[in-house]
Amino acid sequence: VTNIGLVACQRDVGAAVLAAYVYTLDNQRLWSNLDCAPSNETLIRTFQPGEQVTTEVTWTGMGSAPNCPLPRQPIGPGTYNLVVQLGNLRSAPVPFMLAQTAVQPGQAPVDGAPHMPVPGPVG
Repeated sequence: VTNIGLVACQRDVGAAVLAAYVYTLDNQRLWSNLDCAPSNETLIRTFQPGEQVTTEVTWTGMGSAPNCPLPRQPIGPGTYNLVVQLGNLRSAPVPFMLAQTAVQPGQAPVDGAPHMPVPGPVG
């Protein structure tokens, strides 16, 4: 989150208003951090002009939908879009590639996808 304004501003950057979404390239919604772990956390911060704060969102690579219906399906390798929303501000889609995880013989697959930085201007 970056204050792109010329004066300090206050913004709620708590988990309740910060959403990350993964979409297919044809805009099919696959996952959101709010689906299975909703939050009501508020965190009001004062941002000085030009100040930037980053956060990470971890995605396990499983699909999800609102209210987290089961079963959840793994999302396969491919190119996807990440969209981040803070309140009513929404980022442009950022493409990323999810690669096939190499598994050695006798080794269990590792569940995990990249930690995704959360971009987006505020001001």
